[in-house]
Amino acid sequence: MKKITVFLLVLLFLVLGLNACQSTDELGEESPGEPVLEEPAEPSVTEDPYVTSLSPEEVVASFEALRAYLPQKEGYTWVYNGFAEYGHNLHIDLRFQREDSLQMMLSGLADDMSGEMEEDLLRLSLEYTVENGRWLQNRNAPRMMGKDFKQMVLLAYPLEEGASWSQQVQTADGERMTLYSEILSIDEEERITVSYTDTMSDYFEERTFAKGVGVVSFTSLYQTDESDFEIGYALYREASGYPLELALKPWLPPMDVQMLYYGQAEYAHRATLTGVEYDERGRTYTVEGDFEYDGSGIPGDFTIQYRVDGIECSLTEHVLENTRSGEAQINSKFKDLMLLQLPLETGNSWSQTVDFDGQEVSMTATIIETSIADNGNKQIGVLYQVPAEGYHEGIYFEKRRFEMGRGLVGFSALMPGELPLEGKEWDDPAKVEQALANHQFGYGQNPMP
Repeated sequence: MKKITVFLLVLLFLVLGLNACQSTDELGEESPGEPVLEEPAEPSVTEDPYVTSLSPEEVVASFEALRAYLPQKEGYTWVYNGFAEYGHNLHIDLRFQREDSLQMMLSGLADDMSGEMEEDLLRLSLEYTVENGRWLQNRNAPRMMGKDFKQMVLLAYPLEEGASWSQQVQTADGERMTLYSEILSIDEEERITVSYTDTMSDYFEERTFAKGVGVVSFTSLYQTDESDFEIGYALYREASGYPLELALKPWLPPMDVQMLYYGQAEYAHRATLTGVEYDERGRTYTVEGDFEYDGSGIPGDFTIQYRVDGIECSLTEHVLENTRSGEAQINSKFKDLMLLQLPLETGNSWSQTVDFDGQEVSMTATIIETSIADNGNKQIGVLYQVPAEGYHEGIYFEKRRFEMGRGLVGFSALMPGELPLEGKEWDDPAKVEQALANHQFGYGQNPMP
């Protein structure tokens, strides 16, 4: 088995290396360089042999249908892993959208399986253009798996099972093919699988597209004089996504590890990150817990979802259930609170209209502190406050502290009523600060084992 694996690694390296060698002259003459920040006047498509006649209504419908299968903002990152330790990543550098067309500039790197390749030889450069009922790819990526077709139609309207089109393609080294392309299937999640088959040989490629993401899997036939076999790669969704998705990932606690929280008046609860679901806008984390160790002796379970919306660039807390109180709240008086926004830096602030005691009010959140914990992990302190009668200085606030690798490690909330100070005690800042600290309910996370 070890010999077979080594053989496959060497074979794949030779194939990709041969493609790179055959394209060395072109790479030398047309280096990718830095992205152009000016919007181009027209997409870089010189010929348009695939366009069918579309009515004005079909132009609009086709654009909306095809655009739905691509990320909606710049900064999206794809990470792919595949056959014989193959891998590559891509990143949206520029995105230009007009009324009926979309153009995206992508760059990335192929993984260096040998550990000896120069970075310039690993660079990938792609351009996507969506218009006139098709999604066109221009490619300069000799070390990316599959034949290095300079231009090809990835997806064409209508998006229906059995829909097909033919296209003339040419690789970077001059090989020409006629590809018969067909939508093979559309599943319940609206993922589209398309085949691209050479009419004069057994060569084929197959891609699956997901809404809001793009290509999620790729398969092609690798042909040698001795045998043919399939190779491919798939999206590593956990490491892919919008900037906020990837920025928050290091702050999560480990999956399926129970966290213990203890606080004032013998308060306690347990919580565990139990799952994550991905969609076209981002991802949703689920936390499940209970009040088993709480000193009140009142039992109960709870479920919370933390929604990371990569398009709106927000992390929102949504309590699904709290069987102890029967309300969709746990300690916090804010419902569906927006916990974090980028950048995760001191001074960053955002506002949100929230439900507070049955009324809609404007909440202001501010990252008030970034620090390093005793264990060396980075921490962020956030203050959330709203104007509220019956609280000190007419303001209700909550504070939360987050730590890399542990998630939420601290919570506190101001209790109603005025501080228990009299006379000149109000003139002593230290006494006011101490009284304010004592006038809060809070809890913290026990260190993880």
